[in-house]
Amino acid sequence: MGIFTGKRLVIATPEQTYLEINYAGFTRRALAVVIDTILVGFLQVLVGALLWVVWFLFRFLDIDSATKNVSSSYSLMFLVLLITTLFIVAFLYFFIWEYYGNGATPGKLLLGIRVMRKNGVKLDFTTALLRNLFRLLDALPILYPYLLGAWVMLLSKDEQRIGDIVADTVVVTLPRARSGAEIGVLTSILLNAKASKAIHHKQKC
Repeated sequence: MGIFTGKRLVIATPEQTYLEINYAGFTRRALAVVIDTILVGFLQVLVGALLWVVWFLFRFLDIDSATKNVSSSYSLMFLVLLITTLFIVAFLYFFIWEYYGNGATPGKLLLGIRVMRKNGVKLDFTTALLRNLFRLLDALPILYPYLLGAWVMLLSKDEQRIGDIVADTVVVTLPRARSGAEIGVLTSILLNAKASKAIHHKQKC
């Protein structure tokens, strides 16, 4: 699979025709990650600064004089709290945007791509949660972020990183102005297909 892809996601419709949607491809997804990482970094700086201010007030303004005797312990606690909070900020950024933003973070919106389930239906809570929990694995190694996820994606026939494989999702290209509507159409088509199959099965019985 090349960096510039021409592969498409093919979805069967109840009318025995097929919908074809282009996969986003490596380049667009990489650029979207860069944009989102910059935005996440900005949020992390703000949250980190707020935590530092709270710790400064607690530690140095004599809120509790006993804390002065255990400065090293509180410094370690602050460091652990800071690192944990920064990870949570990054996770919530991607999870909230993809779940409530119809599969698109700001970076994805700017590049005209979004995430959907492989059957064409938009993300539900569990799918968005799974996809972003495994982002921590995809982002390895830390020195070269997303190297593991990128290799898995390039080797996958459906251009899926580890989180996509676990959650059964794909990243596709959709026109920005119509992306939300098209996701709705795809959802209706898939639901109608399931209903048609159920009716057809009952008629056979």
